Amino acid sequence: MPRKPNILLLVSDSTRAGWLGCYGGTSGATPNLDRWSSGACLYERAYAASTWTAPAVASLLTGVLPGSLQIRLSPSPAPGVLHNEALPDGVATLAEILGAAGYSSVAVTANPLLQDHYRLTRGFGIRSHHFMAPAEELIRIWQDARSRLPEPWFAYLHFMDCNHPLHIRPLALESGIDFDKYKLSPMDSVVQ
Repeated sequence: MPRKPNILLLVSDSTRAGWLGCYGGTSGATPNLDRWSSGACLYERAYAASTWTAPAVASLLTGVLPGSLQIRLSPSPAPGVLHNEALPDGVATLAEILGAAGYSSVAVTANPLLQDHYRLTRGFGIRSHHFMAPAEELIRIWQDARSRLPEPWFAYLHFMDCNHPLHIRPLALESGIDFDKYKLSPMDSVVQ
């Protein structure tokens, strides 16, 4: 019986293909990705299912279009409270499907919309969320997790580096954000 392949899904949030050398963008700007992609499956016509992360990733990890999932930002229950709806029950994720087929799995993410309470990384055996962490840190965390994963494995890394440069400021105590609910500290940063 042939060996099941390991699967590595890399998502670079807000990245435009025109900036990547492997897609004909600026020569030399992304040498490591260009080199790696030369031996990988490179989609030449791929489009995001939505204009923002939560429904786009939900669609990517379930194969269901965003309108059917009803992942949306809802009116805040209180001023300053961030509110987003979670992935509904009854929709299988890629991690759950691959897990049933014998895959171990890990999700290493930097996007705050991928935290566990949104359930977009449901089914991953290891979930490691690091708010706005640089790619180098996520890769280090992934390499550590990979050393413990039995094969075959499915790994999902979600980078935020292309969202920079951003104006980042410390959260103010008077901001009205529910720090306990979102496990934030007043010294955490928020992107504007």
